[in-house]
Amino acid sequence: MSQSRFIGALLMICWLTGCGQHHHLGPSETTTDRPVIHALSGGDSFTVFLTSKYAFSQPAPHLSGQDKIHFNTGDTFFDSQWVQAPASTTSLDGLGPLFNARSCSACHQRDGRGAPIDQQNILRALLFRASQSDDNPISGPIAHPTLGEQLQPRSNTKYQEASIRVYYEHIPGQFDSGETYQLSSPIYEVTVQDQVFSSNALPSDLQLSPRTTPAMIGL
Repeated sequence: MSQSRFIGALLMICWLTGCGQHHHLGPSETTTDRPVIHALSGGDSFTVFLTSKYAFSQPAPHLSGQDKIHFNTGDTFFDSQWVQAPASTTSLDGLGPLFNARSCSACHQRDGRGAPIDQQNILRALLFRASQSDDNPISGPIAHPTLGEQLQPRSNTKYQEASIRVYYEHIPGQFDSGETYQLSSPIYEVTVQDQVFSSNALPSDLQLSPRTTPAMIGL
């Protein structure tokens, strides 16, 4: 055994055995006398004690004045609606020709996890990652050479990349108690427009992965 491994093994043994005299609880001592440590998900500096729908939209409690200015500036851009160029609002122009949404908050609602589909069955925060059938053993999925890394079903020109529709297969079931339930399994219909390929059939080397936008807390 090398010296480094020997020292590591010795430290592990010390950690497991306590490396010292063990204190046995007396008759009047109980485990409830020990201090209770409450773990905070963001630590003492970044945990926000808020349970409303705006919980993910708050800055860290201990930001400096300058950092709060940066936070508010970034949050403004996050909620802003981007527009097609040329436009009088030059700081927010340049949308398209293909896109998933007009603003970041359209998918990450109140900086939280987005609702994939609304009541009208319109895609809001559901996107499809696109890749080739072969993956790079180091970096993972390879972007599709024509469609890129994800489908962008919206466009502000006559050119459109793809259209996506969602259907549901309803699967009935029953609990042991006899109460019945019904699960909804999504079925995705993806049509690639003729402008992208010679036909609207999906290429055989294309892999699609549906994703829901995550919460932006900490980002």
